[in-house]
Amino acid sequence: MAGDATLLRALGGLLSYPEDDFPERLATAVAAAAATPVAATLVSFADEVGALTAHQREELFTRTFDLNPVCALDLGWHLFGEDYQRGLFLVKLRGLLAAHELPESTELPDHLTHVLPLLAALPDDAGAHFAASVVAPGLRLMLGGFNDESCPYRSLLLAVQTAVAECCPAEAEVNHA
Repeated sequence: MAGDATLLRALGGLLSYPEDDFPERLATAVAAAAATPVAATLVSFADEVGALTAHQREELFTRTFDLNPVCALDLGWHLFGEDYQRGLFLVKLRGLLAAHELPESTELPDHLTHVLPLLAALPDDAGAHFAASVVAPGLRLMLGGFNDESCPYRSLLLAVQTAVAECCPAEAEVNHA
């Protein structure tokens, strides 16, 4: 995942709460996306959220992800719900984050802010498998429930989906029913 690592980490940074450093995180992501298939979608997101005040960005993020479980950023929730398997999945992710020396935040390990940097840190074969079996199906489920096509965060999630597919095009297209 080495070639895509900077972009994946930058996209993960945009999916955390938009605090004061959000404009810098946004600029970093747009720069990382230059000349990639996600560039246009990410620029569209940047234009839309860049026009908002800090308070409006915070409200939009909270309304989109925190108050709407259909759009929760926790991939395990989309894949397993509140089933016991999610607990096992969280434990496995916590171990992978530690093994790759990736810091955790107040979010659960299956939150995209952790999953995308982990995907970036995995070796190519493991990363391709992780993207195909976890990240791509979780993103499909998340976007499937995202009914507000006018929400700028939908564009961001589409950019993430494209970036993940670019990491491992053959693997990410596998249909995991």
